[in-house]
Amino acid sequence: MATPSAAPTASAVPTATPAASATVAPSAGPTSAAAFCTGTANNQPVFVTTAKMLKGAVYCATLGKGWSVTKVPGWTYDATKSPGWMKVKYQAGSATIELDEGAFCLTPTVCSPLGGSIGTANFGNITGGTLFQTAATDFSIYVSPGTKNAYDILGHNVSQANLVSIAAALKVIPKS
Repeated sequence: MATPSAAPTASAVPTATPAASATVAPSAGPTSAAAFCTGTANNQPVFVTTAKMLKGAVYCATLGKGWSVTKVPGWTYDATKSPGWMKVKYQAGSATIELDEGAFCLTPTVCSPLGGSIGTANFGNITGGTLFQTAATDFSIYVSPGTKNAYDILGHNVSQANLVSIAAALKVIPKS
């Protein structure tokens, strides 16, 4: 006679454990719409406000180490009369770069440097600016001088090649 074997016992049914949920890591994005502009974090809100207030495109420079927005005049703007204007001055040692944008000067003969141009150059994404040499180490690029939508970059103690490169790399600050 065969010995009865014990009936198999039911083993515990494994329970599903939820998979660990993925956590979203914060992105390393800019904290300001003007984060690419040379200047301190304290300058960024003024840059963004300026872009929102003025009718035309507002450009800023992205400069290398050693450059900063000067304390005086620094970054100034006026949006009380449309389209408004903006000025900013950057400095590194004895070199300075100044941007003037909008209706900062409405008389072409006063706004443009004396003498003839030495060529053309870009002001950010604007092509065909007029390049001037105003002193041995001073250069400027003007776009539509004397109009409400004028742009000017002025370099003091910078080479022509450096100013043209800086001007071409100017970026528009988003209005959002």
